[in-house]
Amino acid sequence: MLRFWRLLAGGLVLVVTACSGDSGAATTVATTQPSTTTTTTQPLTTTVPALAPPSEPGAVIEYLYDVWLDDRGAALAVFAEEAVITNIPPTPGTPTTREGVASIDFWLAQEASISESVEITEIEVDGDTVIWDDLACTVFDCWTATGNVAVIKDGKIVTWDFGQVSQA
Repeated sequence: MLRFWRLLAGGLVLVVTACSGDSGAATTVATTQPSTTTTTTQPLTTTVPALAPPSEPGAVIEYLYDVWLDDRGAALAVFAEEAVITNIPPTPGTPTTREGVASIDFWLAQEASISESVEITEIEVDGDTVIWDDLACTVFDCWTATGNVAVIKDGKIVTWDFGQVSQA
């Protein structure tokens, strides 16, 4: 869903574009004036195709962080079927290793349910290996993971070793 506000003379305009299953896409425009609200809905005349995951190793990680919280299917698409995520060192209360897309899908869902934002703070690429630091924030606090290391083959994450996790 695309959502943005624009202030116009005398009022605030909210434009929301949404797509849902077979019902198609529509654009809803809600205009709020000091004493009235008007809402209209119109079919979209153009569509924007979904971006395919990239194949370059650094871009794969950047793509994952771009889609992680909003599109779990797109996020999961960058993992190889046999992918392994390992917590090094282990985070208390979490599995040390997640193997395969089903386990990774469950983890992505958990992370997305508690996170408000995830972002890469530094990234370095050496062939098929990507090393990066990130910042993830929930409604309560933020955490950094420094020294994440992933190996990407044919545009898919094969292994991901978590870096050191600490409260930001």
